[in-house]
Amino acid sequence: MGSALDGDQVRVAAVSPSAEQTEVVIIGGGAAGLAAARALHDAQVRVLVLEARNRMGGRIYTRRVRGLAVPVELGAEFVHGRVRETLELAAEAGLMLDELSGAWTSIEGGKLQTPGDDDWQIGAIMQRLQLDRTPDRSFSAFLDSLRSDPESAGTVAAAIPDALRYVQGFDAADPDRVGERWLALSEAASRRDEHDHQYRFPAGYDRLTDALAARLPATAIRLATVVRDVEWERGRVVIHARTVTITARAAIVTLPLGVLTARVDGTPGPVTFRPDLGPEVRDALDGMAMGSALRIVFRFKAPFWEKLSGEGGGRPRNDLWFLSIEDDTFAVWWTSYPMRSPVLTAWVGGPRAAELARFTSDELVERALRALGRATGVTRTRLRAMLVDAWYHDWTNDPFSRGAYSYGVVGGIDAPRVLGRPLEDTLFLAGESTDPDGRGGSVHAAIASGERAAKAVLATLG
Repeated sequence: MGSALDGDQVRVAAVSPSAEQTEVVIIGGGAAGLAAARALHDAQVRVLVLEARNRMGGRIYTRRVRGLAVPVELGAEFVHGRVRETLELAAEAGLMLDELSGAWTSIEGGKLQTPGDDDWQIGAIMQRLQLDRTPDRSFSAFLDSLRSDPESAGTVAAAIPDALRYVQGFDAADPDRVGERWLALSEAASRRDEHDHQYRFPAGYDRLTDALAARLPATAIRLATVVRDVEWERGRVVIHARTVTITARAAIVTLPLGVLTARVDGTPGPVTFRPDLGPEVRDALDGMAMGSALRIVFRFKAPFWEKLSGEGGGRPRNDLWFLSIEDDTFAVWWTSYPMRSPVLTAWVGGPRAAELARFTSDELVERALRALGRATGVTRTRLRAMLVDAWYHDWTNDPFSRGAYSYGVVGGIDAPRVLGRPLEDTLFLAGESTDPDGRGGSVHAAIASGERAAKAVLATLG
């Protein structure tokens, strides 16, 4: 099985740091950092991107396996909605997108179950969230209010467990911490983005990363460069990494929320800011949390799930996409549809994913296979015989992400807006956690934040 940190280890020889200068330095070579670098470079601003990993992309992490036609996505995989940032960039770069279709299908007792109206019921619950609710409250408290409301008892109350799993799985959020107002804003953004339209890059999500970096000179991106601290004052930034010290007029910081909020303890990732970012920014960071998500990508000898018959002896289906099974851990699975391949992905999000991060990759594979076997009626011995390989990346313990993606906690509705404000026209924060429109956790939010930060830098540089 692929190592939990394959491709992300950074090994740097002990050398004396060199000194360099540029106009703008960008910390982080994910979607936000590359989008900012592209915009600044197009405006003829000299820019340098510092990426801690040995690859670009950040939480976009695509692997290609010999003999397997489809890419293995260990990070971002889906384009959620008809979102300008991603679709326009894909069109410009000539990248093909597959639009996904089909309903969720559940598997129980080795049979495909007819999809129910769970999506409608969950939607009915989420539409009751109040954007202007005062005081704000957690999603768990919101659900408690539905349980105690006589008018809800006969309508949406039965779907509360499904709504709970939805927020944990899709938003990677802890229901006891995530704010009702933040969820209401997120759901409204999803409707505006036509979230029911979803896409996948058949050539791999990293082709989008390549497109963002295509116009940058090779010297503008520095991989395996772990930033340790940032000294800054109005109009001047000094970045200290192990191998280089860089002086610039401004810096765009695209570190994931989990890294920005991590304690500096000698492990790679966290950055010391001198002076500190200030109480307003720190309070805003406390208004956000880094969610956990865990996936395992399985490759079997053949797509055996296509042979499962329907309830009552119905015919097998070859258009299976999202699958749900009865399991406390790995309840959500998906195929590579509309591409046909022997690849099946297991997914869990929220607090349960954080708990599972303490297990080894082999233990996680065993747990997932047991859950899949119980649902499909295929024995563990047979599943093991059909299994070719499995891949897993531990985002929770990855020192350069420390989680999957962000969400707003109770009272944190304004936190992304605060994080997106320039500091002394010198430091500019970007990344999906700084999106003020409720689209946090998505690649298109990261791209938009990078473009927004670049625009602010250009206004400062004049």
